[in-house]
Amino acid sequence: MENQSFDVVVVGRGPVGLFLACELRLAGLSVLVVERRTSAPHAEGVAETRAFVMHSRTLEIFAFRGLLDKFIQEGVKSDWWHYGVLDTRLDYSVFGDETKQNYVLLVPQYRTEEILLQYAEELGVVVVTGIRIESVEPFPESAMVHGVSVSSDGSTGGTPFKARGKFVVGADGVRSTVRKSAGIAFPGSPATHTAMTGEATLGVPMPNPYIVHNSSGLIIGAQPKIPSGRARLGVFTPSRAHVSESTPVTLEDFNQALKEVAGIDYKLSNPCMLRRFHNEARCAEVYRKHGRIFLVGDAAHQHLPAGGQGLNLGLQEAFNLGWKLAAVIRGCGPDSLLDTYEAERRPIALDVVENTTAQSLLFFVSTRPDGQFEKR
Repeated sequence: MENQSFDVVVVGRGPVGLFLACELRLAGLSVLVVERRTSAPHAEGVAETRAFVMHSRTLEIFAFRGLLDKFIQEGVKSDWWHYGVLDTRLDYSVFGDETKQNYVLLVPQYRTEEILLQYAEELGVVVVTGIRIESVEPFPESAMVHGVSVSSDGSTGGTPFKARGKFVVGADGVRSTVRKSAGIAFPGSPATHTAMTGEATLGVPMPNPYIVHNSSGLIIGAQPKIPSGRARLGVFTPSRAHVSESTPVTLEDFNQALKEVAGIDYKLSNPCMLRRFHNEARCAEVYRKHGRIFLVGDAAHQHLPAGGQGLNLGLQEAFNLGWKLAAVIRGCGPDSLLDTYEAERRPIALDVVENTTAQSLLFFVSTRPDGQFEKR
């Protein structure tokens, strides 16, 4: 496939990249998705939920594409949530007059990827895995991605890879090679606090969703449809010093942090994921560069992973950009139409970055007196 040409090359096989590819293919364009990972989205027993909260507007889009029932079959509905740790409950059911999807849906990210990957394959999207993109080269009428093959353990195989697209879209995450190669600045604020998240088998009953907040910190929990009775928990402990996101987390560390906040032992076992996350907040200076290169999803913005806002933001960006690229490539719209993507979506991303930064202050700065314990 080296040096083949497509209408659009999408770098990244996550939910955002896959959904964008599907939108483009629905419009009759030739689409290549390039992915570094060699494994399938889901391997039983080790899959991670990652971003698992889908919001109403995203669900409306999936309904529009005839995909909603597939996600509902894999999800758990919730008609409420909380903003930060404020007492006022966000009751989505009151929006029944405005949308049929007046709830959030908890779907593990690996299932989202599987559903969208199957959809992409049915539509005829070409997906190539085991390729690490190293640079993007813009031309007046196209852009070329340059990469190299990688093995299943992540080591470089050494086989060169090239593909050309009339447009290239970076959906390759926070550390986006496409963004860096295009020279797009990523301004924002560095991390000031670190929290822990984990996914493991739960040894005690837990409401779904689940929130504990007191003077010792905050626990947020949820149980999407995942194997082996696992639960997803995040714990914020303001008294603990900020450490690097790369600092390993042990099950003992995680259990102890949970116990510090809740005062009980959750009896977690068999973890498939334990990691730290932080409140670093950034947004790409531009969403389009050299006329031929675009960013979507986490490649364009970074913030505290609160309530799946990054996933939903990215999927809605893909929905916005897809039809515009199709219109321009098919000669149905002027090139200036593509500039409206950034004009419409970047302000929303900036709002989300600001919003999640405010939430991070609520999460990490605990002032609640002891005794106010659980919210449902």
